[in-house]
Amino acid sequence: MNTKFCIIVVSISAMLLLGLTGCLNINTQPSSTGQSAATAPTMPNITVPNSSVQPAPATPQYVCDLEDSKAYAVGIKGTDLGIPVLLPSQKSWWFLFGDVNGEKTAEGGSAVLQAETPFDCSNTFWKTNPSGKYYQPLTSKRQPGDESTVPAGAIEVNGTLYIYAMRVDHWGGPDATDAHGVLFKNLNGKFIEIFSWPVNEKHVNTSPVWGELNGQQVIFMAITGKYRTSPVYLAYVSPGEIENQNAYRYLVGLGANDTPIWSENINYAKPLSGMEDVQAGEISLVRNYKLGKSYLMFKNYQNNNSSFMLFSADNPYGPYSAPTRFYPCDTSASWMQPGWGTCYGGYIMPDNFGSNGKEIYFTVSLWKPYTVVLMKMELE
Repeated sequence: MNTKFCIIVVSISAMLLLGLTGCLNINTQPSSTGQSAATAPTMPNITVPNSSVQPAPATPQYVCDLEDSKAYAVGIKGTDLGIPVLLPSQKSWWFLFGDVNGEKTAEGGSAVLQAETPFDCSNTFWKTNPSGKYYQPLTSKRQPGDESTVPAGAIEVNGTLYIYAMRVDHWGGPDATDAHGVLFKNLNGKFIEIFSWPVNEKHVNTSPVWGELNGQQVIFMAITGKYRTSPVYLAYVSPGEIENQNAYRYLVGLGANDTPIWSENINYAKPLSGMEDVQAGEISLVRNYKLGKSYLMFKNYQNNNSSFMLFSADNPYGPYSAPTRFYPCDTSASWMQPGWGTCYGGYIMPDNFGSNGKEIYFTVSLWKPYTVVLMKMELE
């Protein structure tokens, strides 16, 4: 039986931040119409509701396993993440998978599962290379300095797909993994590196989404720093400047009337309100155009916590609601098999919220048996 949760949110406008040095870009007209873009997915022109209170979802339900016999046929024996990205130019989704267990050994790299719209678990196929084996948009050298290169988020700009990836320099235990963010660009089917950020700098994980700021189309990004120990930050860049690392701007707070304040200096970035003390790794930011809401989801690793957290807001920069906590891989769930466990990741499908806008589809990774499942939640 589904259980309803009630959330009461008290929203307090943050005080205007003072005493900052460096360059601050202060926006005097916050966006009030949500996201719209000629190069972004087609979306309705709606009025954003003036409320950041989001009803809690019901118990997550299993939909399907994204890794099936079709994966084995192209040489995939296990993988994780499954980041959904909408490609308007192809009228399809790509699911980007991380370190891939191939036919022989733990080979690393990545893989892509493609699906047409509307989504149907039975109507998917794995992209392959000319040899018939799985296509790898990103590869890993499996040596110090590049032990893994895995996708973190992606966005299509004017028909070109960009992937924000996490390059792991050294895998370690809790608090001991060192990684940095990298931006890749699709050039004739091959993803080339555009630039990277320093090790453990914000952008280790980056989740981009289309948005609007001061009447201009922008790309917002939820970002995190050191792997699974970081608060959550927000950045944005103009789509025409996505390849210019100096054009990225970082949220330092909300001023009067929740107006966002930005800085060109990444060191001035402040965590989103309510997410200062979390320990996040993988992160998912999407826009629900039907309800005029931004959703932000991640697993909180603070104090060995195993809960996932779902936030909502009228705008990507907030203020965000109090979080809904849920456990998608409850061992008592009927779809969980003996020995399965260690649930992580969590990525919401964009532009797939049902006819009434109250459905959330998302992928979740299981370390055991190293697979990715698709789940669904109904907003009460």
